[in-house]
Amino acid sequence: MIEYRSFRNTDPPGITEVWNSAFSGRGAYPIRNASVFDETIFNKIYFDPQGLIVAVEEGFTLGFVHAGFSTNASQSGLDHKKGVICAVAVKNGFLRLGIGRELIRRAEAYLCANGAETIVAGGMKPNNPFYFGIYGGSDSPGFLLSDTAAEPFFQTNGYKPLQRCIIIHRDLEAPMQLADPRFTFFKRRLEFEVVPRMKAETWWQVCKWGEMEPVECRLVEKDTDTVIARAYYWEMVEFGRKWEAPAVGLLDLEVNEGLRGQGLGKYLLYQVLRHLQEQFFRIVEMQVIDTNVSALHMFEKLGFECVDEGYSYEKVVEPTNPSSSSPTSA
Repeated sequence: MIEYRSFRNTDPPGITEVWNSAFSGRGAYPIRNASVFDETIFNKIYFDPQGLIVAVEEGFTLGFVHAGFSTNASQSGLDHKKGVICAVAVKNGFLRLGIGRELIRRAEAYLCANGAETIVAGGMKPNNPFYFGIYGGSDSPGFLLSDTAAEPFFQTNGYKPLQRCIIIHRDLEAPMQLADPRFTFFKRRLEFEVVPRMKAETWWQVCKWGEMEPVECRLVEKDTDTVIARAYYWEMVEFGRKWEAPAVGLLDLEVNEGLRGQGLGKYLLYQVLRHLQEQFFRIVEMQVIDTNVSALHMFEKLGFECVDEGYSYEKVVEPTNPSSSSPTSA
């Protein structure tokens, strides 16, 4: 008989087996050592063992689901009104037995018991408390379209599409042929700088990044020493091994309000790509929400191509009495 229970300290090896069995696509890399989960799950200050539910039978882990909470508007703490189903996985050979459906039901019960009024399935910033850096690529894109079972599974369980994210790549060995007359003016006026270690600006960023320290690239006005645009990247070592090419992920690209629409973002991205070429990276990845049409057009002009899509889903629920909890056995 299958038992459903909350996480125990002896569970990481079994969770690792399920992970490697269920997440074999381009957007997740094989976990060679369960200690990888320490940084992305267990060491988070808000990790709650009750939110990580495993399905076991005769000592073997068959599946797991992990639920947590989003951040508040100021990114200074958790927002318990918005729950997040961060991951759900069932080991190959045990699919279509109702295990995933039961795991989701128990995750929802846990979230509702702790105040959730809406539940987002698929971590997409800022609703991404766990798994940054080991699933999805350069950032948290929700559940990948290349993981073909995710969309029908969540829709069958009452979830509706919430956001769509486009995952784009550029081969840095391909030449950059870009003629923009504004670049000559920008080059005289602006300095391109690289700051080796960018510090997190909010509590949520500290929790999300863990020990990772993204590199900051920025444009600085020479006359005033004012930073007017920024971009951040991190080295995707394990993804690069899977893709057999050194890879780097862009996290954000920002231009100061009031200066947008002048080509500064395009110029900064061009400089970042040249810098990454000099660092001998081969692949650069960026994730863009599909409604940001201007950004997608800019990346396309600079040679980026779509390699995948990510989706998050949403379900409105009724919060339950905090004293109640989900059942612990099948």
